[in-house]
Amino acid sequence: MRPNGILTFQWLCMAIAAMTMAACKPEIPSDVISERRMEQILHDYHLAQGMAENTPRAADETVDMLLYDYQHAVFRKYGITEEQFKRSMAFYCSDMDRLVRIYKNVTQRLEREADAFGVQTAEMKHDIYADLTQEGDTANVWADRDIVTLKPKVLENFYVWRIEADSTWLAGDDLVWRFQMLQLSQSGITALEVDMVVVYDNDSVRSAITHITTNPLVELRIKTPDGWQPREITGHAFLNVEETEGNYRLLILHHPILARMHKPESQRNPALKADSLANDTLTTDTIQADTIDKDRRLSPSEFLQQQDIERTIDVVKEKPFDPSTRKRGYPNRRGRRQR
Repeated sequence: MRPNGILTFQWLCMAIAAMTMAACKPEIPSDVISERRMEQILHDYHLAQGMAENTPRAADETVDMLLYDYQHAVFRKYGITEEQFKRSMAFYCSDMDRLVRIYKNVTQRLEREADAFGVQTAEMKHDIYADLTQEGDTANVWADRDIVTLKPKVLENFYVWRIEADSTWLAGDDLVWRFQMLQLSQSGITALEVDMVVVYDNDSVRSAITHITTNPLVELRIKTPDGWQPREITGHAFLNVEETEGNYRLLILHHPILARMHKPESQRNPALKADSLANDTLTTDTIQADTIDKDRRLSPSEFLQQQDIERTIDVVKEKPFDPSTRKRGYPNRRGRRQR
């Protein structure tokens, strides 16, 4: 076969593979709301949910009562029933690619509108981490999914991530994990357990944990002791399995950030804060200046002789010689004995 034929055969194989993959992807059933329309419905649905949670209530009203009224107002606006909405949500929850695509558009639209109307919370308005990059002393080192869906079903109610530190991480780095949260619930507020754990090179472990119900902005912080080197970081999000018949619940975690913050050099390496020697003994000469001759340095013996040293000398005075005390047989100065 000629080269052109080989190239044509390769393109044919790729086309067949693409068609096979497309055929395996389930089509949207006729009784399921279209993806584009579902995006519009969920946008209004979350606006209605926020209104229900923040609207002042009468003494005999609950959040669930207001939530029911606002949800059904959305259903009437789009001419659908609650059963159609539930059936459509069940389908999209079974196709995570479509669900993630829908919620990416929903969250982006909600953020644009919140910014335009100035209804963001004070924390979101002053979010110093929103525009972080992977460079700099404070960097966003997140390397996992941008959007996570949690459902109150076994094996679908938790999310685990893990990031290993690399050469850009330094001793003493502080860490902040934060994300935004959307809830979709027929009734009641879903509770979420979130934690972050850091393991250091010295095998020490530090963790932070929080319990969230309604706060749309979730943040966990871990302050690293000076000199400790992070080795790996893990995080967990856990949704209790409390699903009841006919009640749909869905939790969306989006726009996650893992901020890694360097410390000054003096805090990264505590051993360098102070020298164990208070003074440098080599900066001054231990020999006093007045003992140094212009032409030569004194020898050690000469130097010692010029020091102020207390000396004690014992002087023994010899007694005058008395010949009468000489005894017979005692040798004279010439070594002869006297007779």
